[in-house]
Amino acid sequence: MMGFIKAHKTLLTRILCVVLSAALGVLCASCVADSAEVVWSELSEYSSYVVSTQSQIVGDENIQSQPSQPEKPPMPTIINAVLPYQKQTLAAGSTFTVIASARPDSSEVTATFNGETISLKRQEIPEGTSPEFVDFIGEFTLPLGNEDDVNLGGVTFYVKWQNYSKKLTSPSVICLRDTALDRVMIVEIVGDTAETFDGNTTDDNSDPRLSYLPKGTVDFKVGKTVYDAKSGNSYYKLRFGRRVYVTKKNPPDERIAVSTLYEGTVPDSNEISLASNYVSGSHTYLTFDTAWKAPFTLDVAPQNYTNPSARDFTINSATYSYVDIKFCYTSAIGGDITIPSDNPLFSSAQIIAQEGGYVLRLHLKKAGGFYGWDCYYNNSGQLVFKFLNPKKITSASNEYGTNLSGVNVLVDVGHGGRDIGAGGLMPDIIPESNRNLLLALKLKTELESMGAKVTLTRSSDVAVTVEGRGSLLRKTAPDICVSIHHDSSESKKNNGCGVFCFNAFSHNATTSVLNSIARSGIYSNTYKKWHYFHLARNTTCPVVLTENGFISNPTDFIGISDDNVNTKKAKAIAQGIADYFWSIQ
Repeated sequence: MMGFIKAHKTLLTRILCVVLSAALGVLCASCVADSAEVVWSELSEYSSYVVSTQSQIVGDENIQSQPSQPEKPPMPTIINAVLPYQKQTLAAGSTFTVIASARPDSSEVTATFNGETISLKRQEIPEGTSPEFVDFIGEFTLPLGNEDDVNLGGVTFYVKWQNYSKKLTSPSVICLRDTALDRVMIVEIVGDTAETFDGNTTDDNSDPRLSYLPKGTVDFKVGKTVYDAKSGNSYYKLRFGRRVYVTKKNPPDERIAVSTLYEGTVPDSNEISLASNYVSGSHTYLTFDTAWKAPFTLDVAPQNYTNPSARDFTINSATYSYVDIKFCYTSAIGGDITIPSDNPLFSSAQIIAQEGGYVLRLHLKKAGGFYGWDCYYNNSGQLVFKFLNPKKITSASNEYGTNLSGVNVLVDVGHGGRDIGAGGLMPDIIPESNRNLLLALKLKTELESMGAKVTLTRSSDVAVTVEGRGSLLRKTAPDICVSIHHDSSESKKNNGCGVFCFNAFSHNATTSVLNSIARSGIYSNTYKKWHYFHLARNTTCPVVLTENGFISNPTDFIGISDDNVNTKKAKAIAQGIADYFWSIQ
């Protein structure tokens, strides 16, 4: 053994050095690790301290760090729940309950609403129980006299408990307009007629589906007087849901009154009874006894319009098959409503109960076979509906092949007097008003050659008001009305003849006149459109408004100034009128 050690002394020495070095390395590594743990622990504590004190030193680098303070305990729940917990819509003058669920030993529990603060009363705690929360209850009463719906805001609850307090505001409470105001002021129609407008809007948009009201109609006023800044018109909203003008424009004169307002009352309901049903001359008359002059609506249906939301009430064809008259606030309709079989307009009638009143439905003998209506209160206070019957015509040997004997035509001559109309290319020499009269006189001659009775709204260069034209239309009660105008535009390129109508039952007459004008070849451009021209809004009969070329267009102006061309225009319109009467036979 000793010999082996001596022989390998050098080798064994090297191995021992390696072993000792490895052991020493392990020992050093252990010491370093222990030291590192201590250092990391100290760094972690320092980091936490920096975070906890960071908010104290931000913005002031010279402030020395302070030892971290212990965190406050979380705030206990003071208000567990409230009522109302969602948006409320309540009637004016009504009372509603408010509740705060709070700690039973709360020292103060209040609610504030619409400027009023009340203390809420704690509810009794059943014996033997120790609830964590209990209801505190109170009441508020909504105000009266508001003309519109009012957002009164939410209910603010305040609770104080021990050293804590809490505020919480509920969703809003909406106070509806005070309907008692509806039974204070009465609106009465004082104009011959009152056009009605959608009561849910404030605009001045005429709508052929909204019928007019006759003079003498009364109803409660609802809400504030409506003002439309764009048109400059004011309106009263009536209880039955529509608006009427306070005054209306009457060019070229000043405004005229449509309705008036006064304190009063009307019955809650109405009684309607058919007193008579007969045909006389060109009309069917339905006369009703009424308890009071309540509003009504009249509509021809069913009828589709191109795009009512965009104010386009153009129709492709007249499809309506009945007339609905809704008598508002009516509890029943009495009397014999049987329609005689020989009635030229209606085939039958029925009574339909609807919310807010009763409907009298008058079925037409043929779809699209309705020609106009008027309504008024007679000297006995009875409500009279006057429906235009289709006029019968015969053949003749004249150039039109038509005998219009017995047909009554109103030719409306646009503008006149101080109202010259469109200026065009030569306003000082040939204003529109002058051109309108020349063409209207020619049309009168052509219609009279077929035997028609023709009335002009003016026969000389005088001013006629818008209301005057409408009054004459209702007074003469024609079978058709044709209005003569000439167009103008800032662009000299615009040209041609346009025909316009408002009511659905004017569609067929307008189409017949348009087709005849187009066939004449006088214009390179002809078109038909829906429009709210004032005269066209009258319901007495079909109204066709014609724009016979553009005074502002050089080519059209030549024709407008040519007597022979104007004669051709008059003949084309007259032929269109004859065609219309043939179409309704």
